[in-house]
Amino acid sequence: MFLNDFQTEGIGGYSFEKGMRVEGDELTFYEVNLCNLLKEFGSPLKFSMPHVISYKIQVMQGHFEEVFQKCHYDAKYYYTYCTKSSHFKYVLDEVLKNDVSIETSSAYDFYLIDEYVKSGKIGPDRTIVCNGIKGEEYLKFIASYVNKGFENCIPVLDSLKEAAYYEENVEMPYKYGVRVSTIDKVQGGKIKKKVKAFSRFGERAEELRAFFSANHGIKKGDLCMLHFSVSYGMSLKPRFIQEITRIVELYCDLKLHCPHLKHLNIGGGIGSNLDKKKPGKTRETIAKIVGVVKKVCQSRSTEVPNIFTEFGHYTVAESSGVLGTVTQTKARTKKSLSYIVDFSVINLMPDIGIASSAGVAIKAFPLNLIQNKQVTAELSGLTCDSDDHSEPHHNMTFPEINAGETLHVGFFNTGSYQDDVSGYTGLHLCMLPNPRHVILKKNERGQIKIELFSEEQSPQQIMKILGY
Repeated sequence: MFLNDFQTEGIGGYSFEKGMRVEGDELTFYEVNLCNLLKEFGSPLKFSMPHVISYKIQVMQGHFEEVFQKCHYDAKYYYTYCTKSSHFKYVLDEVLKNDVSIETSSAYDFYLIDEYVKSGKIGPDRTIVCNGIKGEEYLKFIASYVNKGFENCIPVLDSLKEAAYYEENVEMPYKYGVRVSTIDKVQGGKIKKKVKAFSRFGERAEELRAFFSANHGIKKGDLCMLHFSVSYGMSLKPRFIQEITRIVELYCDLKLHCPHLKHLNIGGGIGSNLDKKKPGKTRETIAKIVGVVKKVCQSRSTEVPNIFTEFGHYTVAESSGVLGTVTQTKARTKKSLSYIVDFSVINLMPDIGIASSAGVAIKAFPLNLIQNKQVTAELSGLTCDSDDHSEPHHNMTFPEINAGETLHVGFFNTGSYQDDVSGYTGLHLCMLPNPRHVILKKNERGQIKIELFSEEQSPQQIMKILGY
């Protein structure tokens, strides 16, 4: 049975998400009773489910395969995982079980890649897309890997000047890509004239046209990939359709001068819960994008490119969450309450104030008492910071807590960026510790095995970081 079959909506008036099911009066997530998890390991608790990562990858690969067939799109699709979303070993171990490419964003990613090369999980045939602004150490790693025979290690030039390093230090013919700067936003208002603001990443389209139509001096390298990324992700919004049309026009222009150009790399991710808003919305979005690429290429008599998509947030966000317990109730207004939980919301989820549009928004749900009368309440953290609380887009409806009852709650979709940004096992506001963290692994027989990944930070560990 697909994990998607466990979606439950409308139980107790709550709009639950994929993987959630109500059994009795308690919430299960991908077949795991979360209240029982809290009873066994204590509250608060972080949890991660690596098998959800493979599920997400395979679902998206299936969408693209189906769309390519229906659209008669005669090229290949490459799913690419962005390591910056989560660098944990249990995440990369699960990602590499699948047929995916890897995208790096700094020199330090290569220390991880070194480990997987030693273990044989990454070989010379694995595509490694090297993005980002590159310092000397990053450049050295890339050149070293190409020189070791990793011919699919593809540096994506963030600046055209970057190529000079590879020309001097790479000992053989190599492949490379370029990043085109996208229109990030339009600045201005009713009084000021509106001005297009381009992303600081990549080179402008007109600069790339001029560079590659001239004698550019890159002799060892062959341009094989054109990359762009938008902060709001792949969508049906007119601004995205306009942008990808502009980029594919550029692809066709560059193809005239660069015969080895064959990959279009679309960055920025895609919303994970599109199908919740409208069944089939994910496939509809992919079909529209593939259709635009094909239409523009046909109009220019250009062979359609292979499509890479960079999915980090989409890949890992849903695989992790934070569970806790309401310890106090306070009135905020005549109609709303503040439920104070036993951890800091802002410490563990720094993006708590962001209503994500490109990726997966963090959501909060009750874990028990689901049949109780509903009340409007925000979940408030333990710190003295006034911003340490949930927001309306996370969910403001929770069960009323009657005398003698204990309410457990969970924040979901926290697997991407939150640990890196918050400083996992580092310092946090009010010296509050990182909670205990467990990994729930599913074996080949479908059985869940729970492993303790890290204990709650001790006062001694925190004091040591502070120099005491």
